[in-house]
This record gives sequence, structure tokens and C-alpha cells, in this order.
Amino acid sequence: MTMEVFWLSDEASLDCSVAGAKAAGLASALRLGLPVLPGVVLAVSASLPALAAACVRGASSGPHAEKLAIMEFDLGELDDLAAQVASLGKTLVVRSSSPLESSAAYAGVFTSYLGVGVDDIATAIRGVWASAVPQRVVTCELTKRDTAPAVGMAVLVQPEVYPTLSGTAHVHGDQVTVVVVKGSPAPLLSGWARGETARVTGGVRSAFTVCGESAVALAGAAVLKDVVRLAIEVQNTLGDDHIEWAATEDGGLFLLQAKRSAVRAPVAPGDLEPVSSIPSAAAVVARLTYAFAGPLGETLLLPAVLAGLTSEARSVETVPTGPAVHPNAQAEWNHAQAVAHQLRERLWRGEIHDSTETFAQMRGGDLIDAVSRLERLPAAGSHEVAELLRVFYVIADHLVATKVIADRADFWGLPVDLVATLLNADISGEAGSVVARRNRERALRRWEPVLHTIVRATGTVVSGEAACGGTAAGPAVVVPGLPTAFVPAPRMVLIAPRPIPQLAQLLWGASALVTFGGSEAAHLVEVARSLALPTVLGCDAEQLMPLLRAGGAAEVLVAVDGTRGTVTVDVCRE
Repeated sequence: MTMEVFWLSDEASLDCSVAGAKAAGLASALRLGLPVLPGVVLAVSASLPALAAACVRGASSGPHAEKLAIMEFDLGELDDLAAQVASLGKTLVVRSSSPLESSAAYAGVFTSYLGVGVDDIATAIRGVWASAVPQRVVTCELTKRDTAPAVGMAVLVQPEVYPTLSGTAHVHGDQVTVVVVKGSPAPLLSGWARGETARVTGGVRSAFTVCGESAVALAGAAVLKDVVRLAIEVQNTLGDDHIEWAATEDGGLFLLQAKRSAVRAPVAPGDLEPVSSIPSAAAVVARLTYAFAGPLGETLLLPAVLAGLTSEARSVETVPTGPAVHPNAQAEWNHAQAVAHQLRERLWRGEIHDSTETFAQMRGGDLIDAVSRLERLPAAGSHEVAELLRVFYVIADHLVATKVIADRADFWGLPVDLVATLLNADISGEAGSVVARRNRERALRRWEPVLHTIVRATGTVVSGEAACGGTAAGPAVVVPGLPTAFVPAPRMVLIAPRPIPQLAQLLWGASALVTFGGSEAAHLVEVARSLALPTVLGCDAEQLMPLLRAGGAAEVLVAVDGTRGTVTVDVCRE
């Protein structure tokens, strides 16, 4: 097997489709005389046979088999590569360089290896290639396709350096933000270290002004200024506003990576109403609209359970049955519609505005008046609400059992006039879930400003560090470690100890990111910014976790303000 191998200084390294984004960026910097370590590039084309074999194995044995297929792949003779990398030193860094890495959405998604000996190069190359397998999930999200092929992966091999200091630098206007840690940058970029931050202004036509005593104490003003000069030079010559760097004991300063950072998310509109004026009863609205948002839920269920906002509405629980084929599902569906319409007509009789107009009024900003109207309505009896839920869940469980939808939550996203068709047609493959989940997503996005306003007004606030602006609200989903057995919730607020790169794929279904530790220099925060996810770092776990546990088994809604750096938990449960 012949593999295309070339030096980082060669012309071929400038082509992102051949050498990947990371190597191409460093090759451009090297040509401009910037302080880049030498390197050897194994072209994208070399990975394609291994990735093709992985796709074949994965189709028959699942995604884990794809990685095994790559690790077992025969690389053949690597004499040319071995001869070239041997001149780089005894200890090497084997780095991913995907064409996709030009997008911040892929920051930290792929794997690199430190401390690799020449004899272990083949294993490290396979490991880098194997990290290209999970990115297909992200590619599917970007392209909205059910499947996507693995994209080729170049490999960049460089000598390992042992920095005394390292970190990132980001240029924005006339200010450069430098985050610095002792030693290798790996703990900082992977979300395990917080680092010290300095904000430096000037340096073009005026003297530097450095703010950040801890960073100055750690790195020294001279090193920080050298990093700032490097960051400004990179922006002026390459157009990249974000760098990763390393400083060695002998005074060397090296550019490890240069890229354009994710566009900072625009600040979302503020709350719909002044939070001090929102009544506590509105918390019920937030919980129930999240639970049942969607065409079916908003048409047939929410008008009944929100009327009166009484203790009956507060105590709505999921009926604990399970998937089961019902012998007369159509009759149950007809009964469910009849009960829902009767309740709606009785409870809303005499109102100038019906439920549809009232819900639109809430979403349009007149939340206080709409909640007051709900409180004035007569309430359904507990037996009526229980019967309505029972019948609906019979239908939902029937559709799950017949593999028309994937789970109960999908049911509320179905159009009302589609249910009869799904009950009577010979449909399988969870075809209804495609429509239902799209509708649920749209509905939850429409309701999200309402949820944020209510939770922020009625919940308990925990402060952290603002990392990406905007507001969001959704159920808290805590991932205490690696996301191995993870069940996402629609528009979830992802809460984790640290912004580790393994969480990147989960962000595509999230509304916000909250962590207890880590730094805004972490790769995962870059991904969050590229997706415009409100992000708050450094929340106090001892404050936040008891509030989340107070909700018991129920989903706990949280409101995240990435501009103010606050997380508010819905804890007002009666």
C-alpha cells in the first residue's frame, strides 16, 4: 500500500483537502516565517481505504466495529514515513488534521497522541483515523441527512516539545485574551484545567496594558506580551483570530494551531416580562408546556390541564403503563378526542379569547395577562384529567408498540389529523417520529422564551462565568462522566463537571451548556459557540446539584443566561 507522505514545508501541505485544515494552516504559517515546529504529513487519501473498510464492518456489526476495523487495518510498509519522522526526534506528537477542522463545530472532536515513539507510529495513525468515525453523527446533523460517509483524515507528525507554559490567545478588536496554564495545553483544551486569564490591550501603536494578576504571576508579563504579538501577527498575515501556543524553558515560543474562532452568538432578546412581576403559578405553565408542546398536545391536552392552574394541573403525572398493542385503538382515539373537546368547550366557555389565542399571547410577550386568564378559568377535575391522560397514553403506547413512533414524547408532536391515518395504515420503521420530532422541536423553540422568563422569575439562581451569550431553557440533563449510556431530552440543558471534548456530539440536541469547571479556552466551548449555545462555566456544584435533585424523578427545568452567567433552577414544586 503506497501512501502519500510529505513535509509540512512542501507545497502539498497548503491544500486543506490533501493535508487537512490543521496541517494546511500551520504550513501557511511556516511559509510566512512564524514559529511552527517541523512536521511530516500523511495525506487524507491514505485514510480512505481504512475508513471504507470501517463503514462496511459498521453496516453489519454496529459503530463500535467500525473503530475495530480501523485498528486492525493493514498499513503495509511505512518505510518512507518512518524514515522521515525519525529525523524529528525520539518522542513525537501524532495529530489529527481533518478537512472538517476548518469549522469550529469540530474543535476537539478528533484524537491526537502525545509521547509516541517511532515504533508506535502505525498504531497512533490508526487511532487518529478511528476518531473520524463518530464525526459522521455530527455531519448528519449539519446536512440533515440520515447517513453520511466518513470524511478522510490526514495525520500530522511533529516533534514533542515540553512547554513550561502554554495556552490560547484570542484577538477581538484591540484586545487579546490570553489563557495560560503550566506545562502542556492538553488539560486546558480538553476541559480539565481552568487556566489563568489575562486581557491585553494595545501593542500596535501604543504600549501594552495587561489585566490579570494571576496570569501575570504565572507566566510573567514578557511571555504574555510575546504571545499577544504572535496572535496579532497571525491575524494580520493569516486572518485567523485564535491561536494555541507553547513556550519552552529555553525561551522558545511555538505556534501549535491557528484558526478562525466561532462567531460569538448574538445576545438573545431579554425576558418577555419583568421577572419580578411573574406570578408563581406560572411555573406550572412552564412545566406542562415543555412536557406536552406540539400540535397534538397544544390542541387537545394543554387547554384542559392549564385551565384554572389549580393543584390538579400541578399534579399531572405520566401514566405508568408501557408499549402495548390495543385491540381497538381507533375507538380509544375517538374517545380521547371527544373527552378533550368536551373539556375545552366547558372550561373555556364565555372566554373572548380561546386557548389558541391565549397560548399565542403568552409566546408574544403578554405573559402576565395570559397567566391571569388561565387562573380565572374553571379547572378540570382530577378524574377528568386522569381519564384524558390515560386514553392518550393508551394511543401513544399502541403507536410505540406498533413501531410507528419511537417513544411517548413523540406523540405530542403528531398533527391531530395524522393520528387516525397512523392507526389504520400499515406503517412501520417509526415513520411517525420523523414528523413528530420535527414538530416537537419547533414547538419547544417557540415556547422557549416563555419557559426562560418563567423559570428565571420563579426559580433559584446559581451564578457562574459567562462564556457564550444568549438565553435558553429546557430540562436539566446531567452527564457526570463520559456519555456512554445517554438518553437525550429535547432542547435539554447539558450539565457536566467539565467541558470535555467527548460531549461535543451531545451539543447538537441541546439548548445550552453548563459546567462546574473548565475554561472558555476548552475546545468544547468553541463547539458551543459555533452552535450559538448559551454557555455558563464554573457553576458551584454544591449549590446547583441539590437544587436539581430536589425535583426527584421529574424533569427539572433550568433557564440559562449565557450573557449574565446565570443558571436558574425551577424548584417551586407543590
